[in-house]
Formats: sequence, structure tokens, C-alpha cells
Amino acid sequence: MSDDALFAWDCETYSEKDTRRAIPYACTLINLEKLRKMLNRINNLFPDLKPSDPIPEEFYNKLMTNIVEIFVGTDCIDQMLKYLGQYDRKRLILISHNGSGFDNWIVLKNAKKLTHCPLKTPRGILSFPLSNPYTDEDLQKKWKRQKEIKGNYLQHINFTCSYQHESSSLAAWGNSSNLPANLRKIADVDITKYTRDNWEELRHEWEPCAKRDTLCLGACLIKYNQVTKEVVNQNMSNNLTAPSLSLKGWYYLYHYDKEMVEEEWYKTTRMVAKHTEKENIEKVYSHTNPFIRNFIRRSIKGGRVSANRKSFETNKMDEICNVLKEYISQTESNNIIDLFKEYSASTKDKTEVHSRLKKIECTKLMAFDANGLYASAMSDLDSEYPRAPRTAILTVWFDYPKNMFFQKIPAKDKITFTNKEGKKETGNKIRFRNGFCHDVLTSVDIQEIVKAGGRIIRILDGIVYEENFKTPPFRDYILILRDLRNKYKREGNIVGSNCMKLLGNSLYGKSIQKDIFTTRHLWNEATLQANFDSRVKTYEKINDTQYIVETEIEEKEITTEDTKSTRLTPSHLGSFVLSHSKKIMNNFIHVINGFFKPEMYYTDTDSLYISSNNWKKLNRAGLVSEKDYCKGKNDYGDGGIIFGLYLAPKVKYNIILTSDGVLKEKKTFKGYSNDKISVEDYVQLASGHDVSNEFNKP
Repeated sequence: MSDDALFAWDCETYSEKDTRRAIPYACTLINLEKLRKMLNRINNLFPDLKPSDPIPEEFYNKLMTNIVEIFVGTDCIDQMLKYLGQYDRKRLILISHNGSGFDNWIVLKNAKKLTHCPLKTPRGILSFPLSNPYTDEDLQKKWKRQKEIKGNYLQHINFTCSYQHESSSLAAWGNSSNLPANLRKIADVDITKYTRDNWEELRHEWEPCAKRDTLCLGACLIKYNQVTKEVVNQNMSNNLTAPSLSLKGWYYLYHYDKEMVEEEWYKTTRMVAKHTEKENIEKVYSHTNPFIRNFIRRSIKGGRVSANRKSFETNKMDEICNVLKEYISQTESNNIIDLFKEYSASTKDKTEVHSRLKKIECTKLMAFDANGLYASAMSDLDSEYPRAPRTAILTVWFDYPKNMFFQKIPAKDKITFTNKEGKKETGNKIRFRNGFCHDVLTSVDIQEIVKAGGRIIRILDGIVYEENFKTPPFRDYILILRDLRNKYKREGNIVGSNCMKLLGNSLYGKSIQKDIFTTRHLWNEATLQANFDSRVKTYEKINDTQYIVETEIEEKEITTEDTKSTRLTPSHLGSFVLSHSKKIMNNFIHVINGFFKPEMYYTDTDSLYISSNNWKKLNRAGLVSEKDYCKGKNDYGDGGIIFGLYLAPKVKYNIILTSDGVLKEKKTFKGYSNDKISVEDYVQLASGHDVSNEFNKP
């Protein structure tokens, strides 16, 4: 879809005191085509402007007044729909950054009657299609005369969400997109101060911020769409998520060659892309039998995340603390956490303290991070594709050595435990334990278990692939993305570099997505009552008369027609990608003997927190590189961790000493943003106490 049918939009709301419902009081809207033309014009008029330089004030004012549309009042969404109803395009897409979690819900609650069922998932409303009731009558008559348009002649608007492509905040996305300084989101705005009683009189405060937010989103979308369209012939307009975009991009590059050819255009010529289908490529098939797909699904294992040792402290901690105490001069504490807090808060010049800290030779933890782990697994010629002539997915009984510290595949046990409400609960828990295990594994996993000292007891059943690919099916695509990412980095194109990384990391995720066995309907209460049976899984009332109902798809007999064409993803390839990614990490762990000794303080899917001595072992083994696939680097450059708490998977706190002698803090607490968690919470947990926080959300 072209940019003239794409809009960036945002919604400003206040929260009702009693019900905490979010009430909209303003909407901002930008047409991406108009914005792109204006930004191109500015670049042509001011060729010496750097990408991050502010736009000249004259043109900035034009953007704020002529390009951004604003609709004010509690009926602002209706005002926006009326404006769009005059726009001569049958199909429009409106993109907001947090649409799935917030803005799309606001439109949903504002709509009096829905005509299409929203795509609602655990991630929120990814897509909300709406027939515009305010469509201009002349436009309806015009579209009715066009033969290719059938059925409903109302304008069709689809509300989608850019967060499913770029999962950082809008402010961070604007910064990483290297936007002009005065097009980036205005930070530190307290939106909670605007209430039902004061939003009108404070319009002079929030209006510039609202417009800037939408300008920022629009500029980010233009850059993102330009790069992805150029590389994989796809953009955000026809892909709800980044994994979907990446899989379609791979399919396109795998099956088609692209070349630029010259064609006549008015009185001149222009270069256009020509797509030619490739010949003699190896076909990639997907299993369609539900039983086989379920069996393959059981072989898909995520990354290993574990906190193996509770804490780390450098051997020169006293010396570091003494330097900080001299700098602060008003503290008696010898605790690095207290000293770091005062050091961070101090406004005194830190040049001398940095110089002294830089000279301290001390032990450190290194965050050894694998370079593009999934991209490595998809492109490595040492993988199962094409090295192994035969591959398999099998149900096996196997045995781990009794003295093993870290397992290749954690065991899944059905256990009974007490949940946080104090009730008994039974479920599957992933546990690191030795001895007898049974699971569905790929041939890669089985080989890795044996290599790590395990023993295969018995193979029960499974699938054997007698013929392998001559080359890894994802390899060419991944290498194209890698080369383009390096090219964009050299050119200083941050957006291009980030997009290539996103596409590479997203591809495997789409290939292993769960099959969908449900469908959604938009029913009124009478229809729900008439059709309510065991197939109805969930239903949710969304307005006075309508429900979103999720039902199970009826099982049907598999026929030969079902095997000819399918939209199911090649999940068996995704399973082998995950297995090979773990094999790459195992190569690092073998070098430091991490399977039998507690050498790793903390592990994540693609990283190991290890001592500097173990880092040297990896370096001597030739496994350290800044960008080579199947190798890794220290996330903190020449610096390292001098203090760390590793309390649980995805719960960790680090103080880092950089190569310049600067102290920094890095904290992770899954499920909470960093500004909601304090270091005291980590200390409480480390001491064996519970931590609880409450956050209000409209």
C-alpha cells in the first residue's frame, strides 16, 4: 500500500477518577505521503543538514500547522473519522505506536457498533478493521461505479500497531532512527496531570507535545518502510508483526531475483524493480498433518535462562570503595551499592575518580554475547543443513551423568507446587536435574546430549528426513541481511542497520509460531446464546450489544487437496534452528568446562556471564569476534562487571566498570520497567524477603 493511504495517529486521554476509564480529548493525525514530501523538500533545500540536526524553524512550524491534523474534544475520534471520510481512498491504514495495548482499545470503545471482528490476541488488539460510517456520499457513489469494488461501499479503515515491529518506546525509536532533534518525542512530559477539569485550559502545554509525538511516529514509519520495502519488498502496511514481515521477505528473496531496469516515464525514464522467478531452487515444504505438526511442536525448546551463582564481587572491591569514599567524602558506608548511588547523584567533576578507577587491575565478569545467535544458526554451513545427510525428530529416553552441573536440555517435570495465592497447583516445570529424562528431541539435540556426556537409552518413535537440503534454506537471506547491515553501519544509516538486525532475528520466530486452531466472531447476544456450545472457548462483551467470541475450528478429515497448498509455517525448520542455536552456545560452554563446573554465574539464551579467565580461554580458542557469526563478544567492550546479583532467570543487577573508568548500573527484572524497580528491591530479594509493588494503569 502506498504512503498516501497510510497515516500515523495518536490519542490523548485523561483518566476518570472513579472508574479509571481513559477518555479521549484529542487526536493527532499525519498522512505519511505529505510528511515524506515535506521532509524530502527540506533535505533538498538544505543539503548540508545532518540527519540529527534540527529542522529550520520556518519548516518546523509548517509541519506543526499544515501537516499535522488535530481534533480536539471528547468526540475527537468521530471528528477524525469525519475528516478521513472525505479522503478519496477506499482503504486506509492508521498506525499508532501503542495501538495494540491502548489506542485501538480507545477506538473500539468509542465505536457504537462494529462491522468487523478485531484481531485480539494476548498481545492486545493487533488489527481493528472499521467501516467508516462518515464516508462521503459522493465517494460511495464513485466507488459503487467501479467494478473491482464490490459489496460495502463505505471507506475501510484498519487500525494497527507499530509496537509489534519496534518494541522500544517511541522516544527510544526516534533516537535510534536518528531523527532531526526537533522531530523527536518530547521527553519527561507528565500526561497524568491533564484531567477532565483542566485539559482545555492547559491546551497550550499538551498540544505541541501531542503533535510532536505524531511527527516522531510518522518520521520513524517512513524510514522503516523505505528500508524494508527496498530490501524485502514488504513494509508495515501489509504485515502486522515483524516476524510476519521477515518470513514474507525470506519467501520473496528465496523465490525471486530483483533487478533494477529502466523504463519510459512521461518524457523521461526511471529505474524500476523487476522481479523474476528463480529456477531450480530447492522447494521448502510444510507438514500439514495436525498430528505430525503437534509432534514437531513438542521438539521446539526455547533458550536456556538460569541464575547459577547468586552474586559476584571483584577482588579489588575495597580499593574501588575507597576511591569512591574519597570522592564523596561525606559517607562512612563501605557498601558498593550505597557508594554507587551517591557517586551517580553527585554533580561534582568525576575526571579524577574515573582516572583512578581506570588504573585498578581487578577481576571482572564478562557478558559474553553471541553475535546474531539465530542468524548464525540459520546460516552456518556446519549446521545440520547441509552437513548431515539424514536428520530426525525423535522421542527418546536418555540419561545425564550424575555429576553434571549444567544440562543441554532442561528436564520437564510434572510437579505439584504452592502458587503465590497459597493454593496447590500442578503443572510442568523446567528443571535442571541429572539422571533419567525423556523428551521429543531433534537429531542435533541428541548429538549434543551425547557430546556433553549423556547416554541415549532408547528411541521410541519419530520422524526421519531421508534427504537433506544442499544448502541451509535461510542462509542466503541471512547473509544478504548481514551484508546490508554492515553496509548501513559504514554509511551511518542507523535505521537500515537496526531493520536488518530485526529482520534476521524475527525470521525463526515466525517459523515456530503455534498453529491457530480457533477462529473469532463478532456476535450479538442472541447469536451467542443460539450457538453456545463446547466449541466456544472465550467470549468478551465489547459494547452494549456485541461480543467477540473465540471458538474452536471444527476438525475435518485430511484430504489430498489439503497437502497441495498451505499457509502453515515450516515448523520443522524452526525446530532445527533452535537446536542449532543451542549447539553454538554449547561450543562456548565446552571450552570453559561449564557443563561440569559452576563456571557460569548467569546464562541467557545468547549470553554467558563468565570470569575474565574463562573469557581468555574463549579468546584463545578463536571464539571471540566483534561481528563474525558463531562467535561472540563482551557486551561491555573492554570493561566488565565488578558487582552482580543473579537472583532468578531475568532478574539480575550489575554494576559495570567501563574501560574509561566510569561506573554504570544495569538492571533487569522481567515484567517491570527499570524506572519502577529500585536497587533496594534486589537487595531485599537477595536477603530472602518478598518484594511487591503496585502500579496504576488506566
